Amino acid sequence: AHQLKADRAVVNVAGDGLGPSGRGDKRQGAQARQALVEGAEPSEAQLANIDAAVETMNASLSVLADELVATLESGEEPSRRDAMAFAADALDTLINAEDQIYDALTPEQREAVEEGAIDPFSYVDPALVDKLGALGGQP
Repeated sequence: AHQLKADRAVVNVAGDGLGPSGRGDKRQGAQARQALVEGAEPSEAQLANIDAAVETMNASLSVLADELVATLESGEEPSRRDAMAFAADALDTLINAEDQIYDALTPEQREAVEEGAIDPFSYVDPALVDKLGALGGQP
């Protein structure tokens, strides 16, 4: 039962545009950032705000992943409510990061870049995806 729930967590958290097989790819984050820099031409202050939003997002997601891993490795069966709370916290973190990235740019800058350059999934740390992937027996 743990395996199934761990697999669902991997799919729900990491299965949206994170590269082949849902795994993160460091190049993807670098490419998204480069596209953002080239397309939007943000100021140093704007870029610092975006980088801080991404760093905060990844730190928060890492804490959530660590909590999930610890729960599952302890043999404790997460309740349905616990699973929903995990998903809600992860989504809140991603939405908050997207809002911060979005708000750091002017409307003209946002229009100048492809959506992937603003998509917080483009910036999820691959180590996080690997951590959750290991729960499902993935490399």
